[in-house]
Amino acid sequence: MSTHAGKTLTFIDLFKQDGLVQIPVLQRDYAQGREAESGIRQQFLALLRESLCAEDPWQPLDLDFIYGSMEAGTPTVFSVLDGQQRLTTLFLLHWYLALKCGKLEAFHATFLCHGYSRFTYKTRASAREFFDALALAKGIQLPLGHERLSDKIKDQKWFFSSWLLDPTVQGCLTMLDAMHEVFHDSTSSLYTRLINSQSPRIIFQFLNLNEFSLSDELYIKMNGRGKILSDFENFKASFSLNFKEFSCDNEFERKIDGVWTDLFWSLSNDNTKPLSHDKTEKFNSFYLRFFLLMAFYRQCELTEGSFEKLPDKNKLFLKNLRESKAYRAQQMPFSFDTYSLQRIEIVLDYCVANEHVRPLLRAVLEQNNYLTESRFYALVCLIHQLKTPTSDQFLRWQRVTDNLIHNQIIDSTEVFLPLARSLRRLATHAADLYAFLANTDEAMPGFTQEQWQEEKLKCQLLHSLKWQDLLQHGDWQAEDPSPCYESHPYLMGKVGFILKMSCPEGEKIPDPDLFKENADKVCALLDKSILNSDEFLLQRALLSLADYTWRCAGDKYSFGKHNGASYRERDENWFRVARTPLFSELVAAIAGGSRQSLLDLINYSNASGWRRLMITYPETFQYCSECVIGKEKEDHGKQEIYLVKRKQYNGYNTDLRTYVVKIILDDKKKTNILPSSIANYRHHDVTGHSQSFIDITLSDSKNYRITYEGFQFVSRLKSEKQEADWERSMPDAIANFLKEYFPEEDIAA
Repeated sequence: MSTHAGKTLTFIDLFKQDGLVQIPVLQRDYAQGREAESGIRQQFLALLRESLCAEDPWQPLDLDFIYGSMEAGTPTVFSVLDGQQRLTTLFLLHWYLALKCGKLEAFHATFLCHGYSRFTYKTRASAREFFDALALAKGIQLPLGHERLSDKIKDQKWFFSSWLLDPTVQGCLTMLDAMHEVFHDSTSSLYTRLINSQSPRIIFQFLNLNEFSLSDELYIKMNGRGKILSDFENFKASFSLNFKEFSCDNEFERKIDGVWTDLFWSLSNDNTKPLSHDKTEKFNSFYLRFFLLMAFYRQCELTEGSFEKLPDKNKLFLKNLRESKAYRAQQMPFSFDTYSLQRIEIVLDYCVANEHVRPLLRAVLEQNNYLTESRFYALVCLIHQLKTPTSDQFLRWQRVTDNLIHNQIIDSTEVFLPLARSLRRLATHAADLYAFLANTDEAMPGFTQEQWQEEKLKCQLLHSLKWQDLLQHGDWQAEDPSPCYESHPYLMGKVGFILKMSCPEGEKIPDPDLFKENADKVCALLDKSILNSDEFLLQRALLSLADYTWRCAGDKYSFGKHNGASYRERDENWFRVARTPLFSELVAAIAGGSRQSLLDLINYSNASGWRRLMITYPETFQYCSECVIGKEKEDHGKQEIYLVKRKQYNGYNTDLRTYVVKIILDDKKKTNILPSSIANYRHHDVTGHSQSFIDITLSDSKNYRITYEGFQFVSRLKSEKQEADWERSMPDAIANFLKEYFPEEDIAA
């Protein structure tokens, strides 16, 4: 590939050496072929025809500058920065005239390499495939009369209809139709004229940017020809009008185009891939998102009263600031006060100087959730308050605020407002946070009182070095001799219930050794290997001690979901159980390995009735994909239990007992030891409130339908008299089977 810099070239000169000409990802689609660009297209084609058809042109048609950069590789690639539209049109013109003039072999010799087009698009796979197929194409007949060339192309076997969804492909087809209208009556010498570099008809000025040592910053510093300014650039243009009002020495303006640009560029660029349009867009969106988020924080601080009492326009304003990925001055009429701008400068300078906070900065720029935004706001409050916090001050603040934020439901601006106010108040004590928490009686309404009281208690304990080792953040490692219990992925700072169960009898202060013993057990019980186990060890062990399930809706009861992605999920599941005396009893029963201890509780359980069945057969839990069972009638200690796929009966469901019959028969069938009198069976779960059942066919070919109703097993035989009727009939073979495996259940005669 030629590396000419500042040379006058023809289109074919770009291909005199091996290499590709590529339209990079950052470029837009081919625009000259758009239906709306008809005027530009016709004017450009008229200029091309005039230059090619003139018998004695006094000078070639100069298409101005084409520039880009060379990318090393095999083959080398000229990546086009400016000139995409003109180069694409020239490639299509070379193909069209080669087809019209019978010069496709010459065209292939120049523009094909190993069966692929040497002029290509990287924007979409469909565009690249289209150029490859077009460059290879043979046998296309030029249309006659009112036919269109694009229809001839679309009729080819190699043309995929899905390519028509690509705007670049659509534009190429439109341009080829327009070329045929302009050049259909031209002479057969035009292709030869077009590729003649000695007496060129069409030229351009070629610039290789590598020769000028230009770097990636070019892509974010310049506004290329025809490019629309990004939303961030529009915002910055408006924002910069007020620079002099708050920055007399212009330092803020220098940073926004200097070290802060480098910061956001590094956050948006992982340096593992070449520069792309996506990275440039990410840079702009990151930078804009930061300023809109800082504006959102400030507006929240200036908002008085509760969110629900705000006028609708104020609510919408806050919503737009927080959620918008675009800048619309009319929709977001805000300005930064001096306080905000000072804060922005302090925070960004801190992020430039301290790499350890950049993961959180990147997360808040990428994500759109209140939890991450709350954590970043806590960081903003700390940095604004202390400017350069010490390592201890930073770690203590992060530990306490993370514990408070992770252990409450933050899912709306209504919740975020009081939280932000409390974080801002708490930041005024960040210099000596533990001392403040240990001694304060101040209420912080933005936090849940349970977690607020827990953090105060822990700070009262932290005067002891022993407790300092036990209450710390870090990487959770269960095998570590001093693991960071608060960083356990399920606890996430909530250890108050462990502190409570670690108080010796009659004492109010927890014992550190007992806390460590209990915390080790709790962390093991709430480990993913236990929570995600298809054996449902935790649920079955708890059921072996008591019925711990809780009502979640109507007659539906939950036995606890394993997932804990959010505080709501954790609080509505295992934290609910952990607060009960039953969980303390379970923890006390754990000795040695948690898995084996749970199995011992399960295997030696004295539970009866439905609890015994669910403890014995974990497949019953597997059926309940929402971890919910239905409890209905109860009589003399017996209860009808329904396993449900959803939280309601509108999904598939089955009564527990007939499903256990299926499980037992499945196990026996796997080992080919079905009871000798049972030939076959089939379980039927149902939707709605219908009665589930299991059909059992005996060796005499009679089919019996088994249900559990009225607190007993009932068997029916299909009537030989009436086709739709079933008659009560309990054969000895089925009765004996049920008595063996369900000794507590009644069996109807």
